[in-house]
Amino acid sequence: QGALRVVQVDVKPTRGGRAVNVTLSQDALVNVAILSPSGQELAVVADNKATSDCRATLFWDETRKDGARLPGGVYLVQVTATLPEGQVARSVRMLVLTR
Repeated sequence: QGALRVVQVDVKPTRGGRAVNVTLSQDALVNVAILSPSGQELAVVADNKATSDCRATLFWDETRKDGARLPGGVYLVQVTATLPEGQVARSVRMLVLTR
């Protein structure tokens, strides 16, 4: 099937948060994290979530790991996909939260 790739990461506002839609070149386990601009992990959206038909839709409630709501600002959405044999693909996308 070739190399694992993160084909698309789409983040859309939803009622109560954001939907993170991930498309891969093949099914894999997905980790999604919200990072500060300096790379500090602020929230985990998905931890080893299996894709179905190369896609995963995840919900993030715009809160940090401690449950506090993130203020408006610029953040990074990091998607890491991993195959059972260890191949990894990563994509980082900017996200602007407005309040």
